[in-house]
Amino acid sequence: MAFFLARRATTTAARISLARPSNVAALPRSSALSFASRQFSDLPNILAKELKFDLDSGSSTMPEDLAEVADIVGERFKTESTSGLATVRLVSNDKQVVVTFDVRDAQDGEMFDMREPEAEGRQEEGDEGSSLPFKVEINKGAKGILRFHCTATEIVAIDAVDYLANGDVDDSVAYTGPQFEELDPELQEAFHEYLADAGVDDSVASYVAMYADFKEQQEYTNWLSKVHAFTK
Repeated sequence: MAFFLARRATTTAARISLARPSNVAALPRSSALSFASRQFSDLPNILAKELKFDLDSGSSTMPEDLAEVADIVGERFKTESTSGLATVRLVSNDKQVVVTFDVRDAQDGEMFDMREPEAEGRQEEGDEGSSLPFKVEINKGAKGILRFHCTATEIVAIDAVDYLANGDVDDSVAYTGPQFEELDPELQEAFHEYLADAGVDDSVASYVAMYADFKEQQEYTNWLSKVHAFTK
């Protein structure tokens, strides 16, 4: 029994020796400082400069053209936007129509004048704006939900239309509808008119695209502020 105890003690000592070689110097006392107390880079100062530039540029103020469109859309929809979240909802006055979009999905494109969407030659070559995918759900309770997958530019572009019988369908296995571009042109046009009658017209498309840009900029400013506070 004494032999096994002595052998176990020897093995343990060998493991300790392997884990901490005798020729390695002890760590300097300064390395014991907490992570928060050490300064690694100029990141806080650079973040502060970027935040100041962002605030000085007036990015937190809603642009006048967006405010104009917001007044129009606000007659039909309430905008639900929470600081810190990337998703935005527009809910109709009767609660039957809900528009949902994510500001991170914005795609660069040609700039357009959203105040006059019907005007000819509204696109200005060389300028860039945004297009944005969004969803529209028209809920009729027991009748189910009609979901439109759209893209917002200066107009509403419909990409697909899903019918959800109970509003709770696994899109990966359920047949929700055909490819929209495969539909008869007359039927496509009828879907556009139906969506417009539900309140989702070109002014909503303009608002979605513009508000996504504005909201994303606000979230960027908030992000700069929080990261700067963290790194100081």
